[in-house]
Amino acid sequence: MAPDSPLPPLVDTIDLKPPRLRLSRHARWALAAALLLGVAATAATRWPAWTSGTPGRPPGIEVSTAPAGATVLVNGNEMGRSPLALSLPRGSHSIKVFHEHYAPAELTVEATGERPPVPLHFTLWPLTAVLEIESDPPGATVEIDGQRSGMTPARDLQVPSGTHNVALSRPGFRSWARTVETSPGETLRLTARLQPAGHPAGIADALRARGWVRAGDLVEDGPGVSAPHRITGEPAVYPAPARRMRLQGTVTAEFVVTETGGVADPRIVESAGEVLDEAFLKALREWRYEPAEKNGGKVRVRLRAHQSFGSIPP
Repeated sequence: MAPDSPLPPLVDTIDLKPPRLRLSRHARWALAAALLLGVAATAATRWPAWTSGTPGRPPGIEVSTAPAGATVLVNGNEMGRSPLALSLPRGSHSIKVFHEHYAPAELTVEATGERPPVPLHFTLWPLTAVLEIESDPPGATVEIDGQRSGMTPARDLQVPSGTHNVALSRPGFRSWARTVETSPGETLRLTARLQPAGHPAGIADALRARGWVRAGDLVEDGPGVSAPHRITGEPAVYPAPARRMRLQGTVTAEFVVTETGGVADPRIVESAGEVLDEAFLKALREWRYEPAEKNGGKVRVRLRAHQSFGSIPP
């Protein structure tokens, strides 16, 4: 070989292109089907398929309350605290919820065994009120309904809703007393300006001490008070949502009949769930009364009324 001739390559050139496969029509269809099945399986692991035959949320009830954390009983058995989802067999079931310092709620629901579960929401109503009492000068002894309850300024005094006698006393000053009416969940603030001993009492205070009232005063329904009586107003209509959910229960409300015969400040004291409660309150607000009287004047009084949604209309 001549010395100036080119050297042969040390490595042969390799063609890296993959060989072209030739598949029959049947093989191509089989490969496509396998690819589709792989994609479907991957999607199924990431997004579960929901079809008419796929089970959704199990039949039963979903209980929620405001505030949350209420104890839930089904047919007298404690099941946990709200919010709570429960599976129930077909048939009628008693549902009761209760929470400290709130009115209990109870209703009956008919479980059909069908999906979706029946949503039951309960708005719980406070049972107690709060008194905050100050005096000028401070340091007066506070008595509520004859029971000593601290010294002024007195904060966060929990009392049942209703009428209460509040009295303040301090050496060297005249006693101070008021009858107050509290509503569930209300915070009532009282300020007493104590008069030095020997200072003559005002005419209004002297008359009130003798049991006299002014028109529009809130008084207890009892002796000396002509009770109000309803002159217009219809019971609540069984609401369509309750019909669909087959709910039954009794709702009790407390309210004030004003000196003009209207209904004011209605509040639930025994609940049957939000749907039935709201239906009863809507009807109650339309009622009208012949107002109560005391000493010849028209006064306000607090009453209670209830309605049972005890049968499911056809």
